[in-house]
Amino acid sequence: MDCFELCADQRAVIEKTASRNAVSDHLRIHGEATDDFPSAIPDTDWSRTLILCDIEGEEFRVFTDRCFSTLQRAEIIVEIHKWIDDFWEHYTAFLKRASPYFDIELLERSTLPARTPKFLHNLPDDNRLLMLSEGRPNMMRYLHLKGRA
Repeated sequence: MDCFELCADQRAVIEKTASRNAVSDHLRIHGEATDDFPSAIPDTDWSRTLILCDIEGEEFRVFTDRCFSTLQRAEIIVEIHKWIDDFWEHYTAFLKRASPYFDIELLERSTLPARTPKFLHNLPDDNRLLMLSEGRPNMMRYLHLKGRA
């Protein structure tokens, strides 16, 4: 498994978590993901790869046509960050770049998580949701890109 993380302190947290879970031998941690990130992991069989992407709006910069072309056999789940400047322009360009290579599905998000910790069970829905919130400014959008190649 490969992981890309911009911040050094967060890379250290990932490393520590992997160690605690005895999976360090199965994880390679890289720095910033750029549109050329696939070249950092040349031994990858993209047809057997799932990419999970949550990079706070940088998905529009990283997933260029060149990047999508390389990844066209992979499956990608991307969290789309709507609060960036010129969102609709970036979002529609992203979809246009992805569409020649991928079938694109919008993943609907339930407002109530399927599982909640027992200590929250006696709270009203609105309080439980508040406790589980990431504090996002709006409901998040996720896309599932399934390679056509």
